[in-house]
Amino acid sequence: MKVVFLGRLSESSILSGPEKYSKIMFQYISSTLETVFIQYFFETSEGRNIFTRLTGNEIVQSKPLILRLGIIKLLFYLKAYKPDLVHVLSAERFTITLFIFKFLFRFKIITTFHSVLKYEIPRDVIRKKELGRFKDYLWEWLAVKFSDKMVFLSKQHLDLTEKYYSIDRRKITIIPNGVEKEFFEAEKNFKINNCLNIVFYNGISDSIDRGIVQIIKILNDIKISNIKLFVIGKEIVFEEVYFNTEFVEPMGKNELINFLKDKHILLKSESHDSFPIFVIECMSLGLIVIVSDNVGISSYIHTGTNGFVYKHKNLEEIKKILHQIITEEYNLVSISNEAKKIYYKLNWQKISQLYINIYKNLNEN
Repeated sequence: MKVVFLGRLSESSILSGPEKYSKIMFQYISSTLETVFIQYFFETSEGRNIFTRLTGNEIVQSKPLILRLGIIKLLFYLKAYKPDLVHVLSAERFTITLFIFKFLFRFKIITTFHSVLKYEIPRDVIRKKELGRFKDYLWEWLAVKFSDKMVFLSKQHLDLTEKYYSIDRRKITIIPNGVEKEFFEAEKNFKINNCLNIVFYNGISDSIDRGIVQIIKILNDIKISNIKLFVIGKEIVFEEVYFNTEFVEPMGKNELINFLKDKHILLKSESHDSFPIFVIECMSLGLIVIVSDNVGISSYIHTGTNGFVYKHKNLEEIKKILHQIITEEYNLVSISNEAKKIYYKLNWQKISQLYINIYKNLNEN
């Protein structure tokens, strides 16, 4: 079976969720199937110009094969290579032509969705240009309409998508994200001394409102001084903060693991999140996660056993949970140990095998 991946492989060690997913999926599946990864001459690509964007042809890596192709070259390559299926790994605008010219090819298309653009774009802190918004909306509409198989990361993700699109349920499957073994294998001594270390992930981009202001307000209302909030992301100035805060830059995998080793809690706001890889990484390391039922991974978390889930419409529950943790109403070491077991369910080896099974089913039908 020949599989072509379309997406983005960043050379940076600091990756977004979709970039991390794409890199790891290619790594695992290319060890089992014949694969080619094709990416585009993105804005950050060396040698990008009008000609390379149309007819560019560059071998980035020979084994497993990674190509960078222009739009026209991509269409000719697919027609000549004749893959059994094409897997669109993320919402990249250059794949629009794939859906438009699908009638030229006989292969099947599987698309993994990581968000709902119709929901997210109007909520972006940094407003995109009108043409950019149009391309994003067009990509999502085409992907929903012309994909032979659509992968969503969670029930919450699918439910939100269905508020904007009418979807053929026969084409749908739900496959969550996974976690790398390095997070699970890292040593962590879950011991709280005089301070509770809380982590909030504010992202590698400040274009999305992840609810940091909301979290600061909640922690202020608790009025407990023996907590410290570590915010991963761009520094923000707040007028009144009654506890210690520290902003840290986003990190690569090894640096992130070392950073998280002495942290106790990951706290997420009530904002919708399809299935954040960072939460699985924290759980695999033994952090106690507090997430809303608006977050995809919440279905894997049992309150008081391996983490905590609160109702997104009742933020007062966060204060109650933190108070119970601080007053030691729960066995935190036990919760930490149970959280680590998420790795057995959501490691990338298992997740990639689920995709391989879908490939085989699509190829046979």
